[in-house]
Amino acid sequence: MEANADRDDVSYVTGHAFRCVSSLNQVLYALNGRYCLNEKRAVRNIQSFAIRPERYKERLDGVYAKLGPDPKGIRESIQELRRLIDEVNELAKTSTGRKPDEYE
Repeated sequence: MEANADRDDVSYVTGHAFRCVSSLNQVLYALNGRYCLNEKRAVRNIQSFAIRPERYKERLDGVYAKLGPDPKGIRESIQELRRLIDEVNELAKTSTGRKPDEYE
């Protein structure tokens, strides 16, 4: 995604961001023993989960708000998504007692 921050291709970057968020949602649902059957309201529902990053919805709203023609905003959005990925990875490690690479 970073490579496209300066290429005036907001649609492409936004598509990657959506897929990233969708994957994060699936992991968070699984960590909480729930099934994510639909993307509608998934982020909002995660706010009530015991295992989740702090301010998950608020942070994602900020990610999407900054996705636009400004390359700086795109880079900030990507950085926040990376932080969320790292946090969810840590949550997966601590809630299962296994490292994500041990599932292979």
